[in-house]
Amino acid sequence: MTKTPSYTEYLVRRFASGTTVTLADLKTLDPNIPSSEIAILEEFSDGFVVGGLSDKIVDFYINYLCDRLANEVKCLCLSSALSQLVEERNIDSAINEFKALNFHKYHQILMPGNPSGWHWILFTVDQVKGIIEAFDPTIIASSQHNNDAEIARRTHYTNDFAKILQNITGTQYEVSVTSFPERDGTEDGIRILYYAERFLNGEKVTDDCDTMNFRLKVYNSILNE
Repeated sequence: MTKTPSYTEYLVRRFASGTTVTLADLKTLDPNIPSSEIAILEEFSDGFVVGGLSDKIVDFYINYLCDRLANEVKCLCLSSALSQLVEERNIDSAINEFKALNFHKYHQILMPGNPSGWHWILFTVDQVKGIIEAFDPTIIASSQHNNDAEIARRTHYTNDFAKILQNITGTQYEVSVTSFPERDGTEDGIRILYYAERFLNGEKVTDDCDTMNFRLKVYNSILNE
């Protein structure tokens, strides 16, 4: 009989990054969770939100993808926590933190970022081609002024990330930002996981994601790992 893990049990511990999730973390992705279980989880876990996507899940799934490809390509996932150093424009601290990661060992680097605290972006680095790309499931703001401010913010964010890597690797990166058509903002985290999977599979990054089915795929991949 298969043992059902408790809400506090770590599902996987084997990533070099130390990234782990519990069943309680994962249950935010469960599209079939009954209301009785929701009530238990809301009492058990502070901040539990059905349909939510925590930093833990984002970091975990990209590490899962990198681990799965370890024998084919050397790839590294930078944690979303490290991305905050870039967002804060704390360049010197970011360089010191990133230097310890030995970027020269890796062909591909991914970094999920949440620069505004409510909207996810994915950065990908192709070390062989010297290309940094930011993939943004764009949200159109309530006014053109706010929209222009967000675009400027993301551009600074991407350029700062490129400066940090250039300082460490000595590579002059080509930088691009791809913004996909606006969405309602509720599935941007799921979309960047979809972008990450396509990038690591060597496929063109597109925004044709069926978010409900992909959410279920992420849930089952982690649960059954």
